[in-house]
Amino acid sequence: MTTAIPTVTIDGIVYQIIKEKDFTVTPEMAGWCKAPVTRQILTLKRPRGKRFYRAVRYESGQYSSVD
Repeated sequence: MTTAIPTVTIDGIVYQIIKEKDFTVTPEMAGWCKAPVTRQILTLKRPRGKRFYRAVRYESGQYSSVD
């Protein structure tokens, strides 16, 4: 039995999600938010690649650009 690795497409490129970690942005950290907001940091890898990338999934479901 094989488990499929979840994927996401950002800017037309497919990445595998290796790890997700939640973090919270509070009004003390950023003046633009009025209430705490939870976001996820994604550790990504291309399907046949060796390099790891990072992106942020915002509370709206949008993604940041990949670093």
